[in-house]
Amino acid sequence: MISFDAADRFYKDFVASLGRKTRDQKRRESNKRGSQPFEKGREPVRASSSIEELMTEQDWLGRVEKEALFLDWERKGDHVSLDLSGTREGNPVPGLNVEDWAYEVGKAWVSPSFDDKLIGKKSGDTIEFTEAPNGTTDDADMKVVVKKVQEMVLEDLTDEWVSSHVAEFDSVDAWKTSLRSRLEDMKLNQARSVFVDRTTSALAELVEVDSPEAMINSDLQSRVRGTVEQFQAQGIALEQWLSATRQTPESFVESLRGESEKAVKIDLALRAVALAEGFVADDDDLEAELNRIATQAGRKLAQVRKVYEQNDAIAELEAQICKSKAVDWLLRNSTLVDADGTAISADTLFGEELGE
Repeated sequence: MISFDAADRFYKDFVASLGRKTRDQKRRESNKRGSQPFEKGREPVRASSSIEELMTEQDWLGRVEKEALFLDWERKGDHVSLDLSGTREGNPVPGLNVEDWAYEVGKAWVSPSFDDKLIGKKSGDTIEFTEAPNGTTDDADMKVVVKKVQEMVLEDLTDEWVSSHVAEFDSVDAWKTSLRSRLEDMKLNQARSVFVDRTTSALAELVEVDSPEAMINSDLQSRVRGTVEQFQAQGIALEQWLSATRQTPESFVESLRGESEKAVKIDLALRAVALAEGFVADDDDLEAELNRIATQAGRKLAQVRKVYEQNDAIAELEAQICKSKAVDWLLRNSTLVDADGTAISADTLFGEELGE
């Protein structure tokens, strides 16, 4: 059962340890942000990334998941039903104890040699071995009982099969065209994310001033809260997770600090870019952003505006808009290259979204 009280206590204790920023502190930080953390006039950030494989992958056509017939087979199979138990010094290891688990051989989800040990096993076989589970360094004693072995046999992909089993499509070609379009969009979004991450990371490396500790703690506080809430939503007890990963609350928090420090540097740098390039958030920009937030939250525009005004948050929202404009400017003035060093135009990734 999930330990919500323990997670809540952990979060509250962490917040108390950071202390709360006063409104005067926030004003002082805001005033400091006017200074530029790097010199204007440096060469545009160069974000080198191997994007080509994200854009040109074609082997997805080689294996289309179709309705399959499962046959019992007393030899290597694609799917097995098994019981798995894992212990350390006699104590169950979280996540390594499950019954009647339908597992696809080859996924490599458990440990480095787990799948190899399954190959060739028959229904009723038992496997016992000691190995460190994936993502850990400490060995665990594992016992696997194979209950059922099956091979997946795929039907032939024909127009008739598509017409009968895939809604909205009557032919293989039409279905493949749709799949290709969806996959191209997915890969393009992945490439965009890589480009933004590499560009902002390179920007952060140009920041030569120390990040204000209050800003780091504020970001760290949000990260801890988000992680705790994510664990709760997934039904994971924080105490068990910390125990399984051999972490203390302090080491867990410290593991997030690096990302918070990076985020603060990016924030400072983007504010400096916005100031240097003269970006402002006009009334239309503010209206559009409030509309977006209202739509996302399912609230009326007037309600959202009132909340922001009552919390003196309009100025910070305007700063966020200016930082978004700074990101757009950086992407247009950065160089993205493929694995061969050939430049990729920003238009290829972003089209006219970031109009000149």
